[in-house]
Amino acid sequence: MKFGIHRNSKVPSAHAIKTWVNNFEETGSTVKKKGGCVKTVRNPQNIDTVRAPFEQSPRQSAVRHSKKLGLSESSVRRILHLDLHCIYREEISRIPVDVLRGAMSSVHVRLAECEQRNGGHLEDVTSGMMC
Repeated sequence: MKFGIHRNSKVPSAHAIKTWVNNFEETGSTVKKKGGCVKTVRNPQNIDTVRAPFEQSPRQSAVRHSKKLGLSESSVRRILHLDLHCIYREEISRIPVDVLRGAMSSVHVRLAECEQRNGGHLEDVTSGMMC
């Protein structure tokens, strides 16, 4: 029987061997158990809790949603990204094609203007601002 230990290597301690045996008896594997607590944020209840207000006000930031819901900002973002990604796709699919084409057609012009201004504000963006 081979244990993956070279003949000149140190022999595992009695504690290590007992740990291996305990792990094998509990899990059927000698692989180390993962530590830490069980992650419970992405459960169906929290996913539904985040979904409802996001559908009502999709433009509201994750920070505001998290404060209203009593969840951490990172948890809300994780749920939005990993569990509710279909909502983003639905929102994008609702944008009219002519609006998308118009935005894409002006990208090169706006980029050239931005380069001419050395990264400064574009004319049509600053003209409506009050100083």
